[in-house]
Amino acid sequence: MKLSDLFDIEICKNPISRDYALENPGKTPYVTTTSENNGIECYVDYPPQYSGGVLTVSKDGGNGDAFLQNIPFCGNEKVMVLTPKQKLSQLQLFYYVSVIKFNKIIFGYGRKCSVGRLGELYIPAPDEIPTFVNSYDIKPITTSNKAKAFDLNISQWKEFQLDKLFDIKKGKRLTAEDQEEGPYNYIGAIDKNNGVANHIGQAPIHSGNTISLSYNGSVGEAFYQKEPYWATDDVNALYSYYERFNERIALFIITVLKQEKYKFSYGRKWTLENMKATKINLPIQYNQDGSEYIDASYKYSEKGYVPDWTFMENYIKSLPYGDRI
Repeated sequence: MKLSDLFDIEICKNPISRDYALENPGKTPYVTTTSENNGIECYVDYPPQYSGGVLTVSKDGGNGDAFLQNIPFCGNEKVMVLTPKQKLSQLQLFYYVSVIKFNKIIFGYGRKCSVGRLGELYIPAPDEIPTFVNSYDIKPITTSNKAKAFDLNISQWKEFQLDKLFDIKKGKRLTAEDQEEGPYNYIGAIDKNNGVANHIGQAPIHSGNTISLSYNGSVGEAFYQKEPYWATDDVNALYSYYERFNERIALFIITVLKQEKYKFSYGRKWTLENMKATKINLPIQYNQDGSEYIDASYKYSEKGYVPDWTFMENYIKSLPYGDRI
């Protein structure tokens, strides 16, 4: 059967612009063409456009990436929404997601994934699905976190230059021919798999509890690296000057860092010098009387501001599934 026989396929209705979503944080998942995080780029202060139990497929950017959306969400104009024409189980929906992803190779620059082309895709009907699908013992990921109200008024955040927050160190070139088989992560300038492009035998050159940030290839892709690793010469390693830096604080800052990548392209590389001089906005610490806390040592900022590390960590902890990190 064709996919259009099984699903009603449409471009996301009343799409939300990316600028609006980034400037108006809230609780509704915002689905875009990102190939990570189930297609959810951020959470927006806007009523959901769709309920759960539907599939989303990227028609541009991700070009064929498919996800099952189980909770109400919003999307942008580059997302297609597939609503089942008849009742389907979650396992059946997962099956269709897998088949769509398997076929994404047929969609390229000369043949973009569109409503019409996606609808023509042949996919087995529900009663044709192999019986092994229903034999999977899938345990859904659970969270005990409840939605909490956090003030993310970025107008009150302050600028911090990256080299005041991090000691930024370059990676080192290691050709594929020279890579030995082994257990250590090799971080490349890629946009998936947490940046891990291979596992090698060479000893790590960077410590864990750092952020890897690509300045070439997939420019601006940032990942938290828990374990020691080797980074290619297209990737820099960010060592925090904050002694109690951890993965939750890293995830908060990574989200901010990724908003900077649009500034850098082939004409303006995110070189080591540019990266050191890059400024990002972060929440800051305040005194008990509500005034801005100023650090006399000016460790993190030329103006003495200090990032609110506790707020960043608690914000990530509070998010749905933040307790599973």
